[in-house]
Amino acid sequence: MIRCMPYFLSILLITACDPVVEVERHEIADDESVEGTIVLLSDAEIKEEIGTSLGTITVREGGMSVRCAYHDVVEMAKASAQDIGANALVIKEHRGPHIWSTCHQIESEAFLLDNIEHYEDEIIWSKDRRLTIANFKASADRRPYQAVTHSSINYTAHSDAFSTDLELDVKAIFHCDLSYFKRSHRDSSVLAHEQIHFDITELYARKLRKRLQEECRSFKEFDRKHDKIFSQVNREWSRKQEAYDTEVYADPSKQIRWNFWITEELSKLQKYANSQFTISGKS
Repeated sequence: MIRCMPYFLSILLITACDPVVEVERHEIADDESVEGTIVLLSDAEIKEEIGTSLGTITVREGGMSVRCAYHDVVEMAKASAQDIGANALVIKEHRGPHIWSTCHQIESEAFLLDNIEHYEDEIIWSKDRRLTIANFKASADRRPYQAVTHSSINYTAHSDAFSTDLELDVKAIFHCDLSYFKRSHRDSSVLAHEQIHFDITELYARKLRKRLQEECRSFKEFDRKHDKIFSQVNREWSRKQEAYDTEVYADPSKQIRWNFWITEELSKLQKYANSQFTISGKS
């Protein structure tokens, strides 16, 4: 039996000025913008890998900075690393808050590594990347099913105190360390089935993006409605995942129908494929 074990995570960040991010490039990557997750590694791990240093990224106090907890500044550095084509980041120096600043500040180095899959603990959905068996990293010992895809929809929102815009980011994420796969003679068909589970997660991420954009025309509307919208999409998503498993387990020939269905449904919501979008106006 193959099951999907999804969950949702919601984070709301309302901020003033962001810290300053400075990028000094060493090399130009062939593809300057990469999709996926930027992996945090240590110096020791980097030394074992074959890859290229693309540049240094510094996140420092920007004056009246508020969104500057350690997690926040690391996410900023990751975004800048992704922009220059990196897939890994090493924190070289970290300065915590002190008497003159309440912000965390970091200096980091961005790398493009050849063997990034070995270190990933999550994968952001992309039309250009299909799941592989190597992505399922949880132990399959004494597990009841042949495979489990653990995926989630993660959404964050933040606003600059001096702007009327609310910036949102809604991602479908596959959790490598929570997903497992038992090898058998059916590997290819099982993997294809699990991919549809992840695709369904992306479909409902697009549905969430669509509803938030259509129903929340201002910050006040978002603040009032987003929990309810999120809960409704969550229930619909869970029911669809269960319906998929139930139907295919009862009649494996129906897998083909689901393959066509998910392709068509994702195409219908192509307008909402971009994870990042803006809701204008706080009033």
